[in-house]
Amino acid sequence: MNDVFFCNLVSVGKECGGKHAGPCGIEKVIAAVSLSLSQGFEGATRWSISDTTAGLLKLYKRHAFESAEDTIIGAQVTDRAELGELLEWLRWSIAAYESDRPTLLTAMMDQKLVYQDVAQLVTTSAINEPAYMIAVYHARQCVVMAIRGTYNTTDILTDLNPHTEPFQNGVAHSGMLGAAKWLLEKEGLTLKKLLSDNPGYTLVLTGHSLGGAVAALLAMLIHASAHMSALGIFPTTLGIRPKRIMCWGYGCAACVDQTIAENTGYIHNVVLQDDVVPRVNAASIEALRDEIQETSLSQVLKDGKRKKIIESIERAHVGHALKSATEAGASMLQKIQNARAEKGHTSSSAISDSNSNSTKLAEEGSVVADGSISMDSMDSPETDAGIAAKAVVAVAEGPAGSKEELESRRLYAPGNLYHIRRQELRTEERELGPPVPVRPFMEGEEAPRNAKHKHHVIRGTVPSSRFGRIILSSSMLSDHGCFNIRDGLLDAIEQLG
Repeated sequence: MNDVFFCNLVSVGKECGGKHAGPCGIEKVIAAVSLSLSQGFEGATRWSISDTTAGLLKLYKRHAFESAEDTIIGAQVTDRAELGELLEWLRWSIAAYESDRPTLLTAMMDQKLVYQDVAQLVTTSAINEPAYMIAVYHARQCVVMAIRGTYNTTDILTDLNPHTEPFQNGVAHSGMLGAAKWLLEKEGLTLKKLLSDNPGYTLVLTGHSLGGAVAALLAMLIHASAHMSALGIFPTTLGIRPKRIMCWGYGCAACVDQTIAENTGYIHNVVLQDDVVPRVNAASIEALRDEIQETSLSQVLKDGKRKKIIESIERAHVGHALKSATEAGASMLQKIQNARAEKGHTSSSAISDSNSNSTKLAEEGSVVADGSISMDSMDSPETDAGIAAKAVVAVAEGPAGSKEELESRRLYAPGNLYHIRRQELRTEERELGPPVPVRPFMEGEEAPRNAKHKHHVIRGTVPSSRFGRIILSSSMLSDHGCFNIRDGLLDAIEQLG
């Protein structure tokens, strides 16, 4: 897979480019999330662009000061074999992004795949029709279906459609459930034949991001096709018993209600630190709104760091905001300029010139010369961090409602949960720690490590304890990257010694 896919922020790949193991700069994160929120909230939930920007900046500072976290109740995983299992199926999730069989087989050499083991490799996608691969993994006696995560605009329409529908005595995300049903109809016979040809093999469904959610819903559909009678449990429609179905998701989008999420023990989901995608839903967005509603823009202009953030956001917002909502964009710019003037800062461009300059930007459809964020590029093949940013706006564009209504529609990542947690190293630990290796990371090398952090993994032990609060941090978007998830797991294994 191209390394640029690893960690970009919408289109800031020129600076981020997947060449490091750490988070993107906070000014880029806030700019992207603020842009996404203002697109979705303008009019829909009464948020102005400037209020969104100011509130996010203030709340970011508060979350950092309070060491805010959204984790699960559980115990630290100290078994290397268990962490190795998490890493094993992540490799398959990553393999679903490969573009052809030769590169797929090269990537999966350690799994000893050969050409005839790969039954299907579909590399194109459409709305509710994700790309995927099916292979027989003889070394582990499994038939594996790996479903690709969000990669382009058509995937996003499946991934971020905020609607739900009834599903198994609860509700599920409509677009993702539609994709799961499509896969079962299209490849059910293929899976059934492979399982019949390999008696005793387990069916493993896996995926990252959108792929993880679709894999989970597909597992539920197959699992529910079994039925009980006086003679015992009859096999599923694929000819295998429910106990031989397993699912592994990574950065899985929220896709089912809490009752379903708590009662799917054959599904396992892994979330890295502050990854926003498993936490984004209408209720969590409204909670975020409540947290930042009292913030004023002048409160965030107190030092050079936040001045830099404001300048980045100003560049990111002006062109697109005035292209879609001229008055709102001009109001945001006016507020920024006024607040900066109150603090003794001068603007690089006068307000009187804003209309002519912004008109030019709107016509060009992009944002300033430094290329920080280009709206045109948001429809190109998506980065993991770009998908995380767009997840926010898609939910924000959904129908508003009372808090009770929003809570009733709250969705979660299902199954048993694992949380890869990042912990800051002490000064003496940093001095002894190895340097961060240059990407791309090759199998067999020392695990990549951020020089300032180490990782450990929490396994959830209380089913009702689930991810649901959005934490504003410099890694909230890059934590969605599948390579960052991999690096966190590798480091957690290394920490065990």
